[in-house]
Amino acid sequence: MKNLFKNKALLLLVLGIGLFIGLVFTFGGHAVIKATSDDKFCTSCHAWMDPMVEAYHTDPHGGKNDKGIKATCVSCHLPQDSLVKYLVTKGVNGIVEVTSVLVNNAEDMDWQKHREKRESFVYDSGCMSCHVNIETTDSQSEAAKGMHKKYTQYKDAKKEPLSCVSCHKNVGHKNLSKIIYDRTHEPVGEWEDDK
Repeated sequence: MKNLFKNKALLLLVLGIGLFIGLVFTFGGHAVIKATSDDKFCTSCHAWMDPMVEAYHTDPHGGKNDKGIKATCVSCHLPQDSLVKYLVTKGVNGIVEVTSVLVNNAEDMDWQKHREKRESFVYDSGCMSCHVNIETTDSQSEAAKGMHKKYTQYKDAKKEPLSCVSCHKNVGHKNLSKIIYDRTHEPVGEWEDDK
């Protein structure tokens, strides 16, 4: 009987420790993910990416809108359709970004060339998590409605690669082309935003 009691006590102790560790990892992991997902965290490492940060803070997605809504960096730059994809991409991106900051010189970065690959680091699932009614909203032109309808048809049929940033090149980063240009050339003053 004593062995049975000892085994039960040991089992309860192991289960209790396992439960405690599981809760620490669950809530601690959630806190770490949340703390490393806002723009303040991203811009602390991305200070070398001043053009992107400057453009983000002047964009409606960066909080410059009449509704007071602000998208975080990970809202757009991590997939929002799967927790597993989100976490894996976040981990891989973290390694890549830290390596880039340590190895690359921001002055040598060809920002315009880097922007040509925007489809690989802006996720439609992020756009669609907020803009769920892109085909039916009344706040857009008929041409925009037509393009959004084409987008959803292509995505549903898995036809040609078409993403939100195929058309919305500066989304999240207002006047990015001008900001990048002005960093390497004599500033030209005001110019029309290239949406």
